[in-house]
Amino acid sequence: MLQALRRYYDMEKEELRQRKAVIVEALLTSAVLQNGASQEVEDHQLLQKGWETCTGIINPKQVSNSFPMIPYCEFALRGTRFHYKYRYDGQQVCTQRGLDLALGGIYDHVAGGFDRYTVDPTWTIPHFEKMLYDNGQIVEYLANLWSAGIQEPSFERAVAGTVKWLQLEMTAPTGYFYAAQDADSFIHSTDT
Repeated sequence: MLQALRRYYDMEKEELRQRKAVIVEALLTSAVLQNGASQEVEDHQLLQKGWETCTGIINPKQVSNSFPMIPYCEFALRGTRFHYKYRYDGQQVCTQRGLDLALGGIYDHVAGGFDRYTVDPTWTIPHFEKMLYDNGQIVEYLANLWSAGIQEPSFERAVAGTVKWLQLEMTAPTGYFYAAQDADSFIHSTDT
């Protein structure tokens, strides 16, 4: 496949330029926003609907998923700053998600760090796999809750425990981070 791509790049430069121009033009025209008051109303309604959707996804009363869903959490949290009408409900849902993360079974209360998800809707039983990207997103979300004035001690403890876990178990001797750790991961290759 790579050889075929290289051959196409070397032999079909003009066709490649034309395809690139079509793609760039499509991207540029799709990024142009319409002007006018009606577009502003539509944009506000779309943003409002997106915020309500995200808040609904992370609302423990409405869903039974046991994944952190951090992008939805972040959008819902940011929306609470702009939608005063929904501030209390949105902030309450965002805070509850933070508490579910910091106090529930998804957080490793012994070793630190967050498991990828729980296998039950009550956030009790973890799936023993910790992903670097999940932990980064969760730490950022808890820090954003803290910055928004929701200064729960459990958030501070979970962030500190996660950072410690990252330093102890997820950092290679050469300085880079490992991507994941699961129930079968060992610290030393001889530990098997």
